[in-house]
Amino acid sequence: MASPGPPAMTQDQDVEWCDDNDDEIALGDFVMSPAKSESNKRGHPATPGSCHKSEVEDVFAQLGVGKGTATIPSTNKKKKKKKRKTQSVSGSSSNRFSSISSHSVRPTSSQTESEKTLIASNRRKGHKQSSLKMNRGGSSGDTIRRESDEFAALLEDDPYATDDAISADIEDAVGVPFGNGTPFKSTRSFSQQQLSQPNPTAPCGCDPNAPVLNKRCPVDSGFMSFSRYCIVSFEDYVHLQVKELKVVTCQEGQTETKVIYLCGDWYWCPIKCNDIFNAVSPSGSYLTSFDALPITFTTMYNPKSDVDDLLFVLQPEFILSPSYVVEHISCPRKAVLKHRFKGSSSERTEAQLVGNLRHDLFQQCLISNDVSDKSMQKVANELVYGNADEILSCDNLPQPRALSELLSIKPHVQEFARMYTAQKGGGEMMLGLGCQNINFRATSVFAAEEQYCIPALGLEGFVDMTLEAEYSPVSSSSTSLIPSSRPKVLIPLEFKTGKRQEFRNDHLGQLSLYTLMTRAFHGNFKAGGREQEGGTKAGLGGILLYMNGEDYKNKFVSPSFGEHKTLISMRNELVGNISESEDRGGESCGAVLPPINNTEFQCNMCFSKRECTLYKASERIGGGWGEEEDGEEEDWKKELAEKRAGHLTDEHLKYFMDWDRMIDLEVAEEKRGMGLMSSAWLIPSAHRESKEGSTVSGVTWDRPAWEEQKQRIQTYDEGCMLRFERASGGIATLPLKIDDRIVVSPDSTTTSSGRGQFYVAKGEVKEIDDTQIVLKCKREAGEKMAKLVGVTLFRLDKDIWKINGGALRENLGRLFKLADHGAGKDDSKDWMDHEDARRLREIVIDLKKPRFRTMGDDHLFEGPLGGGARPIGGCDLEDLMFEFSCTLNDDQKNSVRKIISMEDYCLVQGLPGTGKTSTVSFVVRLLVARGMRVLVTSYTHTAVDNLMMKLLECGVGAGVGEGDLVRVGTSSRHMYSDEIKRLMCKELAEKKYGTVKGGIEGESMIKVMDDAKVVGCTCLSVGKDVLLAHKKFDVVIVDEAGQITQPAVLGALSIGKTFVLVGDHQQLPPIVKSELAREGGYNVSLLKRLAEANEGRIGQGQESSLTKLTMQYRMHEDIVLLCNEICYGGQLKCGNETVRFQKINYAEGWRGRVGGEGWLAAALDPSRAVTMVDTGLIGGDNSESRGGGERREGGGRGGRAIINDGEVAVIEKLVRGLIACGNVDMSDVGVISHYNAQVAALRKNEVLGSEKGLEISTIDTYQGRDKKIREST
Repeated sequence: MASPGPPAMTQDQDVEWCDDNDDEIALGDFVMSPAKSESNKRGHPATPGSCHKSEVEDVFAQLGVGKGTATIPSTNKKKKKKKRKTQSVSGSSSNRFSSISSHSVRPTSSQTESEKTLIASNRRKGHKQSSLKMNRGGSSGDTIRRESDEFAALLEDDPYATDDAISADIEDAVGVPFGNGTPFKSTRSFSQQQLSQPNPTAPCGCDPNAPVLNKRCPVDSGFMSFSRYCIVSFEDYVHLQVKELKVVTCQEGQTETKVIYLCGDWYWCPIKCNDIFNAVSPSGSYLTSFDALPITFTTMYNPKSDVDDLLFVLQPEFILSPSYVVEHISCPRKAVLKHRFKGSSSERTEAQLVGNLRHDLFQQCLISNDVSDKSMQKVANELVYGNADEILSCDNLPQPRALSELLSIKPHVQEFARMYTAQKGGGEMMLGLGCQNINFRATSVFAAEEQYCIPALGLEGFVDMTLEAEYSPVSSSSTSLIPSSRPKVLIPLEFKTGKRQEFRNDHLGQLSLYTLMTRAFHGNFKAGGREQEGGTKAGLGGILLYMNGEDYKNKFVSPSFGEHKTLISMRNELVGNISESEDRGGESCGAVLPPINNTEFQCNMCFSKRECTLYKASERIGGGWGEEEDGEEEDWKKELAEKRAGHLTDEHLKYFMDWDRMIDLEVAEEKRGMGLMSSAWLIPSAHRESKEGSTVSGVTWDRPAWEEQKQRIQTYDEGCMLRFERASGGIATLPLKIDDRIVVSPDSTTTSSGRGQFYVAKGEVKEIDDTQIVLKCKREAGEKMAKLVGVTLFRLDKDIWKINGGALRENLGRLFKLADHGAGKDDSKDWMDHEDARRLREIVIDLKKPRFRTMGDDHLFEGPLGGGARPIGGCDLEDLMFEFSCTLNDDQKNSVRKIISMEDYCLVQGLPGTGKTSTVSFVVRLLVARGMRVLVTSYTHTAVDNLMMKLLECGVGAGVGEGDLVRVGTSSRHMYSDEIKRLMCKELAEKKYGTVKGGIEGESMIKVMDDAKVVGCTCLSVGKDVLLAHKKFDVVIVDEAGQITQPAVLGALSIGKTFVLVGDHQQLPPIVKSELAREGGYNVSLLKRLAEANEGRIGQGQESSLTKLTMQYRMHEDIVLLCNEICYGGQLKCGNETVRFQKINYAEGWRGRVGGEGWLAAALDPSRAVTMVDTGLIGGDNSESRGGGERREGGGRGGRAIINDGEVAVIEKLVRGLIACGNVDMSDVGVISHYNAQVAALRKNEVLGSEKGLEISTIDTYQGRDKKIREST
């Protein structure tokens, strides 16, 4: 029988105690710590004197609770040690994380004033941020009185808070006694009966003394059960520390509400109305459905309570890594910063790199079941020399030393295999940590680096290794180590390679969460000693293994329900902090981050200190320092921020704050518009396919083809092809294309129960037709698919591209070089030196006027000083001089002069069709001929590859000059893929310098990069690709700069001495989805920002930094006229008469084949270069073939996907007409639309979708490309 409400609660109190030895004494499952505290202010006087264990139990009995963490004050002053924060006596569940929990109930004397204020506020507001601003330092008497009155008003409605208690709370919050010592007198009119209740019943109608007995599931399936709810409203009963939530299911059309209660640690969840949450029973033993409500989520129990495993997962759309969750234990601020800068850099420390290599060595040797010296040496060589680019990510780590560090764990790997793997005859006792010792034997490696994405829990991560194993508790009477009848279970193993081999709380927390995720994905093993249906299930624990080359340790850990609850509550708190930091609204303000709660020494040693300092220093803009800085003890934080960021002006910090805010706004809008992969599984696959086209539903996996392919895979990390089929067809009509990223999930995934097997594999589309789709995946994806049991149908969801906010923030942060990093760890993310960072800030933020040298044309073609440089293909000075004189027009010559003479930067505005790419190619070759190194970059891989191909055509990087032109990153894989592949650094290193021990030496790749004269990459590759780490270029040339946001381009500019921005800020601006971000200037590219500043200088009679290319060689004069009228004010001109009057030549008699004189013939008339068609006026067979058929579909864009069926019909008629006209190649025809949904609808059309060569895409895809005929919708 389920209780209607929460368990028994006690009044908040702090008690201190000490024993005769002043040591920690365990009481049951909890630790009693000596500490100092005030007397309790809630009606329970402090107990003076020493207190033994029995006395503590008596105190607990008086308080009406069972076991819990408590401290009782001692009058023995001599024995007191360092102060510690006390824990709540209100009964946290027994777990190893209780000593680090932040859920303290009352302020104590051992806590700071800030903590007192925070906790007192928490008790009234129910979350970690007080809405009442308490400015104790230097507050006036009027301010204190006003704050006292406001805080008292918050407590007036609490009939169980005595006047004395309210006075105490006001003193805690405001910092002085209420009324200068005058006791608080309430004006409330509660009945005496109400005030005299010793154990009052909560206003919510629940019995606080009742045991918690949530409803059990009648059939224990062993699989997770969960339900999804939305919070309609909630009441916060502070005196009971209970929140009563009125909730509704997230099923469409449901309006009935029921109640859920949050108690214990769950009480502190930072909930808001309209928040989504999941009610989860990981074991499936408890009901979470709407019929099972009310449910009480609690971490505190009386002896009659049922110890359930129910979890309250707040905002599960935030899919967080366990490493972020446990980071929140030590520093909530750092955890939020890591999330905000997620994916920002690939550079690693030596410890991180060596650790990753040790992971790989351990995994591969156990998978191959071969830990011999010879085998381990071979694998180590492959890892070190086969991943030279990874080694390069760590500066000053030569490969021989990396190999030595890697092989140092060889004896420990062999020892672990001997003791605990069945193949080596193992099966020995393993010590338990906080649990019983076990006899353990691993029979096989089930998976390595298995990726779990469990949206029901709001968690994702990679488990180092999952072992299929047999184990049993150690028994003195057992005759064999492992009973022969023992069924196999899955055991996650967390592998740590750090120098300190300590069983730390954060490591235990990670393993606990990985254990929870393993159970959610594979199901829970049910005791009974028999094999279970549905494949091998997860066991009840995991292994924490330390191996650092000097020694190794391992222990078995079996997390309790209470530990999982504590960790998920920490996840919820982190979600609240992340949400608050990203919730920027319409105000131009800085991100709200958790306060700094570490010491100065810890802050100096922190890897996130640059990011932390920037946010801290930004607090001085528009409102002063943050609240946590009140008090002299916190002055060092302000001083440290000023020391590191004092050289940054208010304007610099405002630039950071504004762009940081706009990134948040744009990311948030993209989440709303495009949807999240974390919520895609909530939509039935067939519905998502029909509405959005971004899912392929009901496909089968061709497993025999994979099994055959598996035999040919030579290396562990080699990829594989997975083929999916659907006999009913229709795949080719979906808006999927080659290289799209796809997530594979069982099509049986539900929103209420079963295995959490969403996201079992991920790959890229390599082949697609009407009945099948082929994905390229990692090898382990096929292995994982093969181990799924009972799955016949799959769904393929397009992995939605999203803005990499972390990379944008990293680029932004690189602009603000800290003046002092302090003692400790270097900030390897800052590749710029102070002078380069200062120079770039002056240009980008301060808009400093650029400088140019004075030189004549005869000086343009001077070679490098000293001469003797080797010839570079395509870069002969005499040839370039001839080309300059004979092939470039006047606009192009002016641009070349400006670029060569610049000392800071130059802007080139290339109007449509004006030969911008040819001009850039010439400038690059001239700069190289003058002895400079050049980085060419753009936002897209396609734009970069187009430039690289143009340079190849001109002879750069070809023949004897092979290696002068290098491509970094990933190519666009379009028609030039083979040519571009030969330019990749790794390919060139292998060709020029050969292989060593089956791989490439890192020195070879360094030589290739050092010898390269021209390097091509995308803007966001800088800072992420290790080959560009600490590199410097004389000139950075950015193509299509008008379409790139400022933070995106800053990364590339940070590694150049000078730069050139090429593009057209009057064409397409950067794509912006958030109107608030647009209003803030997110759509203002750096090209536009600097061009507008240039216009202001020209108005003052100063030299222009911008040159224009105005002579176009692409469009008929009528199209030019249209462009001039709309954008360019007559500046755009035809380059010659041929271009001016060009037209299409149809076959003879074309007009008769398209209906004579109707609208179609008029639209296709070759004498008209531009035709406007009013689709609302043209005829058709039915209403659908007319224009005006615009509709908005729901789904991925929140009901804003725009589709016009009438225009699809019109485009079909136009394409049919072009085919009928004759002499038209469909590869010369392009169909363009503003909207992805309209593009999908066009591709689904039977005629348009089947016409080979016809290209249908969005406007931005066509940018800078030529088609003889373009049709727009």
